[in-house]
Amino acid sequence: MDWLDTHQGTVTAAGAAVLALVLLLLAVALWRTLRQGRTALVGARPVPRPPEFGPGADGGLAIVVPVANTSPWPAQDLAVRARIDGRTAAGGLEGVTLFGGGPGVPLSAAACRPAFAWPMGVLDASVDLRWSWRDGGGRHRARWQGRVRVPEQVLPPGA
Repeated sequence: MDWLDTHQGTVTAAGAAVLALVLLLLAVALWRTLRQGRTALVGARPVPRPPEFGPGADGGLAIVVPVANTSPWPAQDLAVRARIDGRTAAGGLEGVTLFGGGPGVPLSAAACRPAFAWPMGVLDASVDLRWSWRDGGGRHRARWQGRVRVPEQVLPPGA
């Protein structure tokens, strides 16, 4: 009993600190739950489709990554950026509003197609695609990583 009387202030302060920490963690968990529910109700869902290759603006090759909003709510201030083999790729999107069509609308009707310059002479590369947007649930970020290979061209007959 002597020890508790001597250290009563320290024990009380430690108990108050633990209680404050628990209350803070509960408040953060509640805030995240409410935000997740709001995002589910009024949130946009921009998702990338499989990448394609096409002609670039400067005559080279470009990788095109169609992005579709699978939610009926718009994705505002949509920005799409890419890194190819660790280097920032030229092109992309900035500040676009992507309207969604919901589940009943074909993805091509509600898609945008950002293009990125493909490095000259590279056949197989790692691609890191990042996109961010704002909607009724707040500000969001997403990321996709994968390896992409330039498709082999079909040789003409008799070659």
